Amino acid sequence: MTPVDPLDRRALEILSEAVAEKLGHTDQIVLHVLRASSTGEPDDRARARSAFDALPDWQRVAIGYAARSRARASVEAPYGGLDVDPDVPGDRSLPRFLLGRESGADGA
Repeated sequence: MTPVDPLDRRALEILSEAVAEKLGHTDQIVLHVLRASSTGEPDDRARARSAFDALPDWQRVAIGYAARSRARASVEAPYGGLDVDPDVPGDRSLPRFLLGRESGADGA
């Protein structure tokens, strides 16, 4: 199993929550994203990305808005909603795939 960066793990969890909100908790995309967040394996991440990318634009946009809203709420929580030491320096920015997909950002 590939180690998963805590920020990436949380970002994928937020994405899965947003997909579940919009498509239902048993949707295959939710399951793919949750698996990618738990294993970190490149194949699982690619499968989750392919499943998400196969959605119609309007669903991806709606999920993107929901995910960004959840991510911003998480960032406003203590330590950005992550179980991290605030004294350890590091990048606390949002993962690329949560930033402005419709504005041309490709994502990770």
